[in-house]
Amino acid sequence: MNLLSIYLDAPQAVTLSVIVHVFMAGLFMYGFCILSLSLDRISSSLGALVFMFIGFLMQPIGHLNQLHASLWIRLVFLLFAYACKKRILLYAISGGIVVAIQLLAGHSQESYLTFFALGLFMIAQVCRGTFQSFVRGTRETSGFLSLLQWLIFSLAKAAGQYVLIGLFFVLILGLGAGLA
Repeated sequence: MNLLSIYLDAPQAVTLSVIVHVFMAGLFMYGFCILSLSLDRISSSLGALVFMFIGFLMQPIGHLNQLHASLWIRLVFLLFAYACKKRILLYAISGGIVVAIQLLAGHSQESYLTFFALGLFMIAQVCRGTFQSFVRGTRETSGFLSLLQWLIFSLAKAAGQYVLIGLFFVLILGLGAGLA
């Protein structure tokens, strides 16, 4: 979104960035409702509209880093649900990448809250799965390993990027200090 500031004035770039990010948040919520919660289109559309204009997303418009980090929450939930449901490693890796993007968006509290909410979601899914398997008389595994793989990958990716950025600045400051 920083490329917008090259072609537009700052107020126009910020306005367009807010519009795009709020639309993306609604799109991710719609996908979560349709694919993970198995809701119909009308219910999913209503859920997306409510999420797009809820105070949680509208309040931080003055703080773009909060908005940029908040929009990834529903995509994280969607990819986690798919990783547990489909048992495909690609969804877990994709979720890790999205969490790393959220961590690097500039407001780490949103990532911590996402981890907490994801943990509660995981516990609810495990309890629901355990109850359903008890009723059916079958045994099912929990999604704990998917969450653990996800967490390790996302933290490793974010840490690696912080190290690379840190080395870059050390080199620049080191060269700058040598030239001064």
